[in-house]
Amino acid sequence: MLRPRLCGIAIEPMPPPVHGMSSKEKHVITQNRRGVGIGAALIAAALAITACSSSSDSAGAKGSDAAGPSASASAASPVTIKVQSWLVGDDPTTVGPTLKKIDAMFMAANPGVTIDHVGLPFDNYFTLLRGQVAAKAGPDVVMAYNSSATLEFQKGLLGLGSYYTAEDRKGLVGFQYGTDTQKIDGEPYVTPILSEGNLLYVNKKLVKQCGADPEKIPREWDGFVKVLEQCKAAGVVPMNLGMKDGYAISWYTQNATAQLLSQDELLKSADGSVPMNNPGNVWALNAIQDLQKRGLYTPGAEGITVFSEARNNFAAGKAAFHFGNLSEGGQLYKKPLGADLGVALFPKIPGDKYGDFIVAGPGVGWAVTKWAKNPDMAAKYIKFTQSQEPQQMLFDQGGELPANSATAPKSDYAPVQQTIDWLALPDNHLGMVMSTEAGAAIWKNATLLLSGDLSADDLIGQMQAAQDLVNKTKK
Repeated sequence: MLRPRLCGIAIEPMPPPVHGMSSKEKHVITQNRRGVGIGAALIAAALAITACSSSSDSAGAKGSDAAGPSASASAASPVTIKVQSWLVGDDPTTVGPTLKKIDAMFMAANPGVTIDHVGLPFDNYFTLLRGQVAAKAGPDVVMAYNSSATLEFQKGLLGLGSYYTAEDRKGLVGFQYGTDTQKIDGEPYVTPILSEGNLLYVNKKLVKQCGADPEKIPREWDGFVKVLEQCKAAGVVPMNLGMKDGYAISWYTQNATAQLLSQDELLKSADGSVPMNNPGNVWALNAIQDLQKRGLYTPGAEGITVFSEARNNFAAGKAAFHFGNLSEGGQLYKKPLGADLGVALFPKIPGDKYGDFIVAGPGVGWAVTKWAKNPDMAAKYIKFTQSQEPQQMLFDQGGELPANSATAPKSDYAPVQQTIDWLALPDNHLGMVMSTEAGAAIWKNATLLLSGDLSADDLIGQMQAAQDLVNKTKK
């Protein structure tokens, strides 16, 4: 089974799921989506927000078994675990409240332990975390992504390998094929709480108006484009798009590189050795420009954000098709679209090397900081959130796909159940990993690519130049 790693572009691991329109609805794939230069004021804010714990680097050991002596608490020795996430900070309706319920369950099962869960906005989250790592102070547990993006913060995180048995690793999506950090030093630093990926959403009602069968969306790219042309001719917006922030490009690069690169190339992409002008990236960027020239995207897409404007447009029935994250169907579109919502796999590109698969892998996860005063209890909390009952709650109440394979969610909503079924496809995997710097070149130039003011070749050249600088600093 080919499953290299998470969210190709390290700049923000994968169009993250939905978790609250204001964060995840802002998406997609990166450690510092909106750039790194927010400066000292935000770093100071990070330290103030989290009621900083010890600034020492004393918790560098990998820790004993999570059930060991220091993992227990009593009324005589109360323990407070400070947890930091953007899901609690940005999602007031589904995932955030569910996590709070899970926190309460953990505290009830562990008398004397208090979970102090602080929510931060996703937009500035990784800038704030960067400041905390630099100061060696902040929360005990932090939310992060299971991807190469974690490497930026590795010096501030505790290795979690000793807390997970072979059986644990087999049961969690993130351990099923290894995170990027595991490949480098054999030690996992982030373990998953959710699964993530992306697929094609279909407005069945509009597709019928286009004269096409929504239950038989062509599997080949050229056939799919013909359906888009039919929609245009029928006066229906064919493909939903928001390109203002650039994150929508990731669905194309992820799917194209996942189809056109070999397993070896996908695995090697984490070290920056795979050239940016590979067939996947070349196809993806040219395909975006081609659809734009044909008039098959939402008009004015250069001024529309992916999170949450483009998603809101699709929910409002303003386009026939939409590329999005796995959890969007149940969270965002079930109520407004109901039986009119369908799902489909990303169309096959000429040269596809695999069978049917969905771009999917480990999503957001947890890490323990090196300065945590009680790393064993922090790890115990993380493992609790990954256990079957909390995972089922995240699915039932938040619509999130679980990272624990022992959790077998069922949905009475056909598009969601189909998505769950596709997660069992044997060839499921992710596309290539890009450095934060290479990814930033994409986001910065997305609207220029869409307008045709920048060619695909020129953008790829900028991506390669950025990657070359990263590779040079590694030597």
